[in-house]
This record gives sequence, structure tokens and C-alpha cells, in this order.
Amino acid sequence: MKLFSWSGLVLVLSLVFIWSCGYWLWLQNGNWHLQQKKTELIAQLDKADALLQDWQQGYQLHLSYLQTTLLPPAENTPILDPLQELDDRIRRILWPDPLLAYVVLDNDGKVLRFSSSQARQLFSQTRFSSKEQSSFLPPLVLPKLWVLPLEVQQNNQQLVLWFDASILQGQFQQLMASGGSAGELLLLDNEAQLYSRSRYQKSLLPRLGLDAQAEHQQLQLFARRPPENLLFSRQLYLDAGAWPQSAVVTALKQRREGVLLKPYQNYLGRKTLAAWRWLPGWQLYLVSEQDANLMLQPLKLLKQQLLAALSALTVLLLLMFWYLNRSLNQRQQALMASQAAQDQWLLHDFDPPVTGDLTTVQLDDEPTPDRVTTAEAQLCEQVAADVSADAAVPSQHQSASTPDPRLPAANALLKAWLQQPDNKRLAELSRSYLQNQPQDDAGLDAVYACELSTELPQLLRQLMQQDEQLDCLLEVNSEVPAVVLLAKQALFRAIELWLLLTRQRLGSQPCQLRLLVAANHQLRLELLDQGDALTDSQWLQLLEPAATGQGVATDYQQLQQLLLWCQAHISGHSDPAHGNKQVLEFHYELPEPVAAPQIMPQLSGRVMLLCPPGPSRQLYNRMLRQLGYDLLPMDDASQLVAWCHDGTQQLDQLVIDESFAGADHSLLPKIATVVRRYFPQVRVLFCVRKPSEWQPSLPAVQLLAKPVVLPQLAVALGTKDEGEISQPLPTLWLYQPDPLLLWYLEQQLLNLPYQSRVIRHWPEPEGDLHQDLYLLPATLYQQLKSSPKPALLLWYGEQGRDEIALPNACCYWQISTGAATLSRQLYQLRAQQPQAATGKITDESTL
Repeated sequence: MKLFSWSGLVLVLSLVFIWSCGYWLWLQNGNWHLQQKKTELIAQLDKADALLQDWQQGYQLHLSYLQTTLLPPAENTPILDPLQELDDRIRRILWPDPLLAYVVLDNDGKVLRFSSSQARQLFSQTRFSSKEQSSFLPPLVLPKLWVLPLEVQQNNQQLVLWFDASILQGQFQQLMASGGSAGELLLLDNEAQLYSRSRYQKSLLPRLGLDAQAEHQQLQLFARRPPENLLFSRQLYLDAGAWPQSAVVTALKQRREGVLLKPYQNYLGRKTLAAWRWLPGWQLYLVSEQDANLMLQPLKLLKQQLLAALSALTVLLLLMFWYLNRSLNQRQQALMASQAAQDQWLLHDFDPPVTGDLTTVQLDDEPTPDRVTTAEAQLCEQVAADVSADAAVPSQHQSASTPDPRLPAANALLKAWLQQPDNKRLAELSRSYLQNQPQDDAGLDAVYACELSTELPQLLRQLMQQDEQLDCLLEVNSEVPAVVLLAKQALFRAIELWLLLTRQRLGSQPCQLRLLVAANHQLRLELLDQGDALTDSQWLQLLEPAATGQGVATDYQQLQQLLLWCQAHISGHSDPAHGNKQVLEFHYELPEPVAAPQIMPQLSGRVMLLCPPGPSRQLYNRMLRQLGYDLLPMDDASQLVAWCHDGTQQLDQLVIDESFAGADHSLLPKIATVVRRYFPQVRVLFCVRKPSEWQPSLPAVQLLAKPVVLPQLAVALGTKDEGEISQPLPTLWLYQPDPLLLWYLEQQLLNLPYQSRVIRHWPEPEGDLHQDLYLLPATLYQQLKSSPKPALLLWYGEQGRDEIALPNACCYWQISTGAATLSRQLYQLRAQQPQAATGKITDESTL
């Protein structure tokens, strides 16, 4: 293709035009959002200004009444106390707000009378003005009150009254709630001090160390810029006075009225938009704030959508350009190749290609019936030799130019199947050959319907049994969804590699895993260890070795690739008191309909827990208390024997962790024997790494594989069965006459949490027709129609849904779509059962 052509110029101009239009659209939408927010802020400011002016006008009507009613008596006699009469007149007035206290002053500012001790406290904190007429003084913000002072000048006296502004505060809150946004209305002075109560004052005071302040003492809150969001912080800040002033305070010092549409960090540490106005009657600034995220989030979503649309259009134009150039080049090459091909046919004598059905081709050297057995044996021996030779070749990624050593065995198997399709020996060889082939990375990002509370403990159990030094605890939060959609294979491989790298750093030290729910459809897997606290450079070397200039290990490169496939990332930090914490956050989606959370049974009784102190005992305590048991933890065997000799206690369950005995595993059967001697009816549960190794030496007890999670512990404590206790898996019945296809279906179910079984009596299905799941071929739909149909039935086949005669009401799975689609289809099938209702939990932290 030429470096310059008219078609390339048109392509470049088209791309420039498309991206320019997208940028112009994004700017216009952003300006529209800004104008809308400006209108909302000014409207909110007008309503608040009108509310404050109406409040002042209501008190202005009382000033004329005060001039006539509060005049001192004409005669001043020893019997009549003028201040007492003034006190009676003040208390008889019907004020718009509750009167808290008042004080009477003379013209020189000397106090003549305090109404109460509260008046002394309020008088010492009130900021008086130099005006000689009646005026409203700056409000007082107390921990539980909002007080509004009113100074009245009359005759030769000054009267200062303090009112409870709870009614005005309620009107403010109602006005903010009517706006439908997370905003605030504030009163500020030039020094950035707040003279109104904050709606987040309950969460703000503990962060600033003001929660222990006396109720009569004024709060000193300033509109300054904190280092972080104070509503989500747990740190105590005592240096708030040294913080820089917020952007709105700097702006209002320059202008008496305006709007700030550039997001800034307010006194709570949140991105905010604001409008302000000077109130002459109050001598304060009225500020209306709104959360900037309400505007930034739609702009961010629009930006993502525009980028996606523009990228799609760019790719489409590039493909069209490439296709047009390719078509033109192919035409030219075809004209040149046609002549060359004709010359080659003339120079060489080629045989015509063989077409038709391979099954109808008769070979000249086809073996006779008396030679079938010998030929079959020789063919099997040849294929077995090829397969064994291929197994010795190390698995590695090879380039396209190098021939794949797996092809000879694959070709031999293919020829053998074409010649002898009913040979069972070839079926066994094919299964062995396919199982020994290395798995490539294709399909790791496929989205599965995964039950993390069941499948994640199973993964950790397999890893702990394979690695003796790996010791993991697992705690699944109750808010984790029952079924989620995620890239299961990539995530589980990433967790396995993550634990391997962590175990190489910790050695045999135990680690604790916690599965929690994060925001924005994210799940958080926290890995806690009690190792030495890592420094920032060590964290950087551990999580980003490429940034430190060191060589990146192959395991780390593979881990990063797996995290990219499952939309996850790893972070970490150290706590000197609790060790190191690594956090793996990965994306998930909820299926439709959403699965109901599993309800744990409520049990009762007394349980003795034998587990050494540490995270393991804490985890066991939380799970047992959640199930409703009373705990009797023990620290050593001597304390256990002393408690048994008491003879006045009651015991229902005995839970023993294998780490309680340390290296002496013979101690555990002795403990069970001693406890059963005093409590014959007690049930003993052992939590061990490998139950198969303990079962011969521990008769008449229950064995539970570690790591122990709450659902499996509830099943173990709620049953009286002995031996190994495991959470039952849903049964999935299969039927397929073709053994190779049946083997393929079983391979698809290896990564799914189902117990597969084969139907032996067809067409009469076995098992529970109402609870078990059935996976049957769509070609046998007519045969099953005459027999009772199972309730949870999934049909499958190699053709698409439109190519088979199957009713639309039936569930169908196409084999070529893989195990990920099968997992979602099976979940949809199970979701047809009645679901329990779920609730919604809210707290103050969501403000």
C-alpha cells in the first residue's frame, strides 16, 4: 500500500471529523451541566435568602412592640423594682422562637441583670457590634443548639436576647432536602468561621476532637481544606486551624456575590460546587453547596460512552479501508496468478482432487475379516507409541514456523478413528492423550456463574493438601452474593499464584483470607499475615518489581496477565499492630434473577473450642456465636481436664482444631476419650487439613476439612453423621450414548460445583425428578416426552437453537459455547425455584 493516497487522506480527514464532533459534543454537554448546576445553586440561594429575611422581618415587627411595652415605669419607688417588672414583661411576650436567656445593660455596657446562669455563658461568647440601633448579632453554634442573639437599643438601656433557632434550622434542613441533592447551606464570615450548624456535625466533631466539648461552649468550625474526606476518615485531627482556607472563602473575599462552578474541596474534604451572597442584615455570607460528583459522574459516563463509540467508529473505518485495499490487491494478484497457474498445469501432469464421502471410499489394500484382529492390534500399538512419545516432549509455546510435535500423534488418532470408530481401546488412548496435553490460555476470561462461598474454600482446600507449608484461614462476609458472574478460571489461577508467592515470602506462617463486598460491583479478598511489617520500598518491590529496576519474575508476569483477564488488581499496606494486608479487588456482575442469600440455621447449646490463641480462635468464635452457641474456649489440656473434673457443667459439642495438639497428633484422640468419659453424649468435631489421614485413628467422630467456613460448619454441627463431613453438591445427571462425547461433557463439569452421575436406565431417568438437575441431548427429546419430565432439565446439542426442533420453553445449551455458558444456564435453571426476599442495609457512611 502506498504511503500517500487519496483514500488514505479521506480516511484521516474522516477520523479527524469524527473525533472533533465527539469532543465538541462532550464540551457542549459539560457546559449544559454547568449551567444547570448554576441555576440550581442560585435558586437554592434565593430560597435560603428569603427564608432568613422573613425570619428577621418577623422579629422587626416585635421591635416596635418592645419600644412601647418594655419602657421602664414612670415612678421609681423602693417597693417597685423596675428590672423585675421588665423581666415580667419580657416573659409575657409571645416570641416566634423559644427564648433561652437575656441580659440588661446600660449605655456604658455595664450589666444590670442576667436572667439566668445560661445568660452569663452566652454573654461571654457573643460577638457584639458597634452599631447603636437594634441589630441581629452573629449566631452561636453550640454542640446541641443553634442560638440567635438579638440586640435591642431603647432609652438608656441595651437588651440582648438569645433565642433557640431549632425551628429555623429545621426549615433549613427541609429546604436542603427539597433540592434532591447532597448539599448544604452555610453562614460564613470573612475569617471562614461557620455560624450555622453542619448537617454532618455528628460525624465531623469526633474527627476534629470536639466531641468532648461542653454543651454551653461555642464550637469553632472553619471552612478550611482538610487533607482527606473527614466523613470516611478515622483519624483524629487537632491541627485544623492550620489548614488552608477553602476556595469559596478566597472567592467571597473578592466579591460579595458569585458562583464557583469549578469543583473544590470543602470543609468536609468533598468535591463541591458553591454559590454565595452577602447578607447585610446578618453581616455574614450565605453559601449554598452541592456535591460535585452529581455532575462529574454523568460527565464521566458520557466520556466513556463517547470514547467507546468513537473507538468503534475508528475501528470500523480502518476495517473498511483495509478491506477495500485488500480487495483491490487481490484482484490484481488474481489476474497475475491465473496466467501463472495455467502455465503450471501445462508443464506438469496433476491428478484431479478427490471429492465425496470418505466413508464410501474403498481401499485396494482393505484388510480381510480374518486379518482385522491383527491389524487392530498393530494400529493400537502404533498409536500408543506415538502418544507416549508425545508425552515425553516438554510443553512450551512454539512459534508458527516450528512444526508442532503433537501433530503426529493427533494424525494417528484421527486416522485410527476414521478406520475403526467402534474401537474402545482407541477411546481410552484418546482420553489419555487429551488429558496429557498442556492447557493454553484461551478461554480464561470467560464469564462463569460462580458460588464463591462453596468453590473458593474448595480451591484453598486443594492447595493446602498439595502444599504442606500453606496454612490459610477463610472468612466469607455475609453480604457476599450467593452467585456472581466473573472470570472464574483466571481468578482462581491468580489466587493460587498469589498464595504461592506469599507463601514463598512467609514460609510456614499462617495467613488469613477475608472475602468482602466493595463498592461499584467489586469484591475484595484481603490476605492478612503476621509477618514483619513491610516498608514502602518493599511493597513496591513486591507489587511492582518492574518499577524498582529489577528483573520481573515469570510468576509475577503470569499473575499480572491473569489479573488483567479477570479485571482485578492487588494493593497492600502495613500496620505495625496487625501485620501486612494485601487486597485483591476483582470485578463481578450479578445474574438475573439475583440469587437469595443463604440463611444460616440457628442452633443452640454449649460448645467447647480447643484452638490455640490467635486469628484461628477469633474466626471460630465469630462463626460459633453467629450460629447461636455458647462458647467455652480452652487454652491447654490441663485446663480442659480441670474443667471436666468439675462435674457441674453441660457440654453439647466439642470442636478441636488440629493445631491445638501441635506436633503431637496422638494427643487429639486422648482428648476426645477424656471428654467422652465425663460427657457420653457429646459430639466431637475435628477440623483437620487432610481428613482421610485422620479417619482410621479417630473413630466415632466428625471430620471437617480446613479451611472451615460458616456453611460447612453449620452442616457439621447440625448433623449426627460420623466420618468426613462435606457440604453436599447438587446432583447433575448425564446421558450420552457416545462415550467420547460423554467424556467431553464430564470434562466441562470439572470446574463446576456439581456432582455428575450417568443415567443407566434410559428413557427412565433416575434420581429426584424435582431437586436434581438433568443434562440430556436434544436429539432424544421425543423419547423423553412420553415419560415423566424432570423439573430442572437442560437440553444440549451441537447445533444452534434455530436448527433444532425444540420448544421455546425448554432450556438449551450449545456445546460449542463451552463450560462458562453451561454454568450460567445451570444457574438460570436452578433459579426457577422459589427465592427468598432480601433486605437493604444502610448506614451513615453512605452520606
